[in-house]
Amino acid sequence: MQIQVNVLGDFDARSGVAERLNFPTLKAKALFAFLVLKDGQPQSREKLSALLWGDVSESRSRANLRQALTRVRQALPDTASGCVCADDGSIHINRDFVTSDAFDFNRLIGAGTIQALEEASALYRGDFLDGFAYTDDGFENWLRGERETWRNQALGCFEQLLSHYYSTGASTRGIAVCNRILAIDPYRETVHRALMSFYADQDRRGAALAQFEECRALLKAELGVEPEPETATLYEAIRNLSSRTAYGRDPVLSRPSPSDVRSNQTSHFVTSLVERSPWRGADWSKPSVAVLPFVCFDDDDRDGYLRDGLIEDLITDLARFRELHVTARNSSFTYRDGALDLDKIGEELGVRYLVRGSLQSDKGRLKVTAQLVEVKSGRHLWAERYDQPLEDAEELRILLAQQIVSALVGRIEQHQLEATLNRKPGNWEAYECWLRGIDLLRKVNWENVDAAKACFEQALKIDPNFARGYVGLAMAQYKAWSCLSWTTWWKLEGETLQYARRALELDDDDHYVHSILGSVLVAAGEIEQGRYHLIRAERLNPSDARNLSSSSIAFSLLGEVEKAVGMAELAVRLDPFHPDWYMTSLGMAYYVARDYERAIAALEIAPDGICDSRAYLAAAHAQAGNLSAAKHHVGEFIRTCCERLGGDPKKDIENYTASIIGKSPFVQAADTDHFAEGLRLAGLPVLGHKA
Repeated sequence: MQIQVNVLGDFDARSGVAERLNFPTLKAKALFAFLVLKDGQPQSREKLSALLWGDVSESRSRANLRQALTRVRQALPDTASGCVCADDGSIHINRDFVTSDAFDFNRLIGAGTIQALEEASALYRGDFLDGFAYTDDGFENWLRGERETWRNQALGCFEQLLSHYYSTGASTRGIAVCNRILAIDPYRETVHRALMSFYADQDRRGAALAQFEECRALLKAELGVEPEPETATLYEAIRNLSSRTAYGRDPVLSRPSPSDVRSNQTSHFVTSLVERSPWRGADWSKPSVAVLPFVCFDDDDRDGYLRDGLIEDLITDLARFRELHVTARNSSFTYRDGALDLDKIGEELGVRYLVRGSLQSDKGRLKVTAQLVEVKSGRHLWAERYDQPLEDAEELRILLAQQIVSALVGRIEQHQLEATLNRKPGNWEAYECWLRGIDLLRKVNWENVDAAKACFEQALKIDPNFARGYVGLAMAQYKAWSCLSWTTWWKLEGETLQYARRALELDDDDHYVHSILGSVLVAAGEIEQGRYHLIRAERLNPSDARNLSSSSIAFSLLGEVEKAVGMAELAVRLDPFHPDWYMTSLGMAYYVARDYERAIAALEIAPDGICDSRAYLAAAHAQAGNLSAAKHHVGEFIRTCCERLGGDPKKDIENYTASIIGKSPFVQAADTDHFAEGLRLAGLPVLGHKA
C-alpha cells in the first residue's frame, strides 16, 4: 500500500484507501515530511537531531528523535510498517511505500509540455508545508530555503503557461495563471499588463481598467514608482476603446482593426490585444477546436488569398458557437509551414479537435476538402469534398465557410453526445447534460420531455449559472405545449418565459438564449420584444442551422415571409443531414408565402416532421386543388391528435382544429384567415370562420 504525501500547500498524508494519517505531534509530522522530501536518501541521526531539536543537548535531541520516530511508525498503517527504515546511524523512507506531490511536480516540470505544466500547476496548492510554524532556527532556515526553491519552480511553471496562453489567446486560463503569479509576486508589472489584456479580450474592460489602478496603487505604496509607459499605453488604449464604442458585445464587430491601432500605438500588448480573437471559454468540459491552415496545391496568389480568407471565416463562424472553444487565428496560423504532427499541435494548442483540409482552383472551379480529426485517437470524425464554380470568389468563400462550419458543429456535438451516453449521469458535465437533453427533445413525447428536463436540471445542479440549462427547460416546456398539449399554453406560458428570461440574465451573448426567448415571446403575443430577440440571435450566430430553422417558424408567424423563407432555405443548405422538422419549417414558410407547390414539396419529404405538419400539408393540398391528397393528410392529422391529445376523433375534431389554429398565433389576420380557409377546404370544421 502506498501513502500519498502532499507537501505543496498544507501537509496531508493518506493511505491507499484515502484515510488520513494522524501524527500526534508537529515534530513527528515534520520528521516524516523531511524524510519523504529526501526521496529515500539516508539521513544521519545527527543531522536530523540538530535540524529538529538544535536548541537542546545532543543526548536530549537524540532521545527526542527516537520518540518522534516511534510516533511516526505508530501513525502509519500496519500494511506500511516497512515505510520508515532506521539503523544505528541513519534513517530513510522506503520509496516503495511513498509517493508525493513533490515527486510528481518535479517530474512534470521536467517533461516541459503544456499538458505537463498544467498538471504541475494544479499540484502547487500553496507554499511548501504551508502553515508549519516552527521555532527551532535550524528547521526554520531549512523551511525558508525550501519554500523559496519551490516557489521559484512554481513561478517558472506559471510563466511558461502564461506565455503559451498569451500566444494562443486562451484568456480564461491566462487570467487564472496571472492571478496565481501575482499571489506569489504582486510586483510583476508584465503580469499585470497580461492580465489587463486578457480581461480586455473578454470585453471585461472595467476589470482591465481596475487592474491597472490596482497595479498603480501597489507600485506606488510599496516601491514609490509609477507604472511603466507600456502599462500606461495599454491602459489608455483599453479606456479609449470603452469610450469610443457603445459596448458592442460582439467582439468581432466592436474590435478595432490592427492597422488602426498600429497607426496610433507601438505597444506590443496593444497590437496583440486587437489582433487576437477572444477566447470565451469558462468551462473546459466543452469541446475545443483549432482550424489549421489548409494546403494550397497551386502557387496561385488567388488561392492563397482564398485559403486564408476561408480559414478566417471558419474561425470567426465557429467562435460564434458559445458551446465551443475555438483557438485564435494567430495561434492556428503558426502551423502554416512544415509537416503537421497532429499530436504535437493538439498538445500545444490544448484542443480536442483539429480541422484541416486543402484547396485548389482548376478550370474555373474551386475544389475544397475538409476533415475533422480527434487529436487523442487520431480518428477522422468527418470529411467532405466541395466542388463549386469559381465565379464570385468572395460569395463562394462565405458559403463554403457556412457549410463547413454547420457540418463541423453537428459532428462535434454528435461525438460529444456519443461519449456522454456511455457514462453514468452523475459524471456528466453541465454542457454534456445539455447535449443529452437536446437529443431527447428531437423526438417529442412526454417521456422524453420529462427525461430532458431531468438532464437540464442536472446541468443546473452542476453549474447554477449555466444559461443553457434554463434554455433547455424553456425549450422542453415550449415543445410540451406545441406538440403535446395545445390547449394548456396558459398553464405553461409563465413558467416558460421565466426560464427563458433567467437564461437571458445569465448570458446575454448566447444565441440560443435569444432564440428561445424570441420564439416564446412571439407565441405569448409580445411581438416586438420577440422579434428583437430573434434578430439578436441571428446576429450573434448567423451560421447555426438549428437556430435559423427555429427562427424561421417564428418569422412565418410574424408574417415576414421573405425572411422566413430565406432562413429556412439557408438552414437546409447549411445542414444537408438536417432533422425532419427543418422541412416543416421550410414548408410552413412557403405556405405562408402562398407558394403551395413548394410548400407541398418540402412538407411531403417529412410529413410528420412536427406535430402540425399534416395540418399544413392538408391546407396546402386543398388550396392547390388536390382535395384527395388533402383528405389523406386530414385523416393522419386527426390520428396524430388522438395519439397525442387523447379524445374521440368524431366528437373532438372541432377542438383539434381550434387548437391548431390557436397554436399558430399568426400576427397578421390575413394569415390566420388563410390558414383557417385551407383547413376548411381540406374538410376540417373551423369554428368562427365563414366559408
